[in-house]
Amino acid sequence: MTFQVSRTAVSLIALCCSSALIAGEEPLYELAPAWIEPVVLAEVERDPTNRQIVNDTQIRIENGLNWEYTDVVYRVASLSDLSNVGTLTAQWLPDKGDLIVHEISIVRGDEVIDLVEQGEVMEVLRRERMLERRILDGSLTATLSVPGLEVGDELRMRYSVTNSDQALGEEVQTQRFLWREPDTVADFARIRASWPDDLDVRYKAGPNFELPQVEKSDGHNWLEVTLPLEEADEFPNDAPLRYRRGTILQLGTFADWAEVSSTMAPYYETDGAMDGLDDLLAKVEAIRAEHTGDLEQAVAALELVQEDIRYLLNGLDGGNYLPQDVATTWENKYGDCKAKTVILLAILDHLGIEAEPVLVSSRAGNTVPISLPIPGAFDHVLVRAEIGGNLYYLDGTSLGANMHTVGNVPPFEYSLPIRAAGAQLEPIEQVLPRVPEVEMNIAVDTSAGLDLLSPDDLQNEILGRNRGAMER
Repeated sequence: MTFQVSRTAVSLIALCCSSALIAGEEPLYELAPAWIEPVVLAEVERDPTNRQIVNDTQIRIENGLNWEYTDVVYRVASLSDLSNVGTLTAQWLPDKGDLIVHEISIVRGDEVIDLVEQGEVMEVLRRERMLERRILDGSLTATLSVPGLEVGDELRMRYSVTNSDQALGEEVQTQRFLWREPDTVADFARIRASWPDDLDVRYKAGPNFELPQVEKSDGHNWLEVTLPLEEADEFPNDAPLRYRRGTILQLGTFADWAEVSSTMAPYYETDGAMDGLDDLLAKVEAIRAEHTGDLEQAVAALELVQEDIRYLLNGLDGGNYLPQDVATTWENKYGDCKAKTVILLAILDHLGIEAEPVLVSSRAGNTVPISLPIPGAFDHVLVRAEIGGNLYYLDGTSLGANMHTVGNVPPFEYSLPIRAAGAQLEPIEQVLPRVPEVEMNIAVDTSAGLDLLSPDDLQNEILGRNRGAMER
């Protein structure tokens, strides 16, 4: 599951593409919208030690759409710069919106060379950048090798990327990293966000930063952050992650965690999900017949999902948040964490075992509670089953399901149950005694004397994910 949210970083995949274009497959060339406040290059004080002259981001949230405008001006001070910035790129998600190019130009002294006006257009590429992680990335990249660029020039590109996520309906979210001194990056840098007065947008930045006052103008709210931020206090490496992480600006229209939970709930319904899948139903009935007790059956079901369905992310057409259906997963024998969660939920439901999907973050740890309530706070989903009054976290993307370690909780710290009625964040607690997943016993025989080589016997037992990985 990929829950990274930015203008380009939601992992998508295209398995079958028709020859007909879908919306957003080709860049558009249009003027910037009127709400953009353009940077006047002549007014920017130059600092030759910076890599860029301008790094400007402007965000508009409106009508379920997140519009992100970027203005970047590169300094071409050396032959190395020619190689580093001479090929422009921009990425976007064609199933969610458009790439709109406003300007590509070379500034040479007082002369502005408009490359778009001269007929230069960006070439569209589909690059699979994460195949080694079993992710087919369906995002598109537009690229242009800039003709005529010389040392001493300034290269400017202004473009917008729009994003309207199928899974979120009218809700919107976005996140931006706010860099700090001494990392200056650009002579002029800012992030400017706006939204209509009648739209309830929540915003937050942290840690270690207080946002400036939101201003109102022309029926909109305006929030502006100038970069870089002041250098923050350093924390020791063993301090909790919520103190050590970089500062992030988050904006979203979700009221609370309960709304995040309920928004995702329809996509994890399993009624009738296995209808017509006779071979899968036969395997599930075999689990019922061969294993006694709910926990034994749940572990067997988890093993089925882990072993019979390989991991592969299918993100095109909303697949960053929308799980593929059980029939597709079973037929193709692959799926990501969402797909594996749905099929495991369907199997457990058929076996009469109470379970629900839960969102977790594999990286954010104890920073999740200080996040704005948005789906982008999570990057993974798994199943939580309640059996015998205990909670068991069942991850279909892991390996090595077994009765010995099934009570061990994952290291994700917090979870958000996905429920139609909504839910709140809950800590992931180790209630059952934790069982070692690696045990090593060494017996050394020194009976012949300490001055002689001692024969030894080494026994190493590995359970759970590590054992599954070794067996693969």
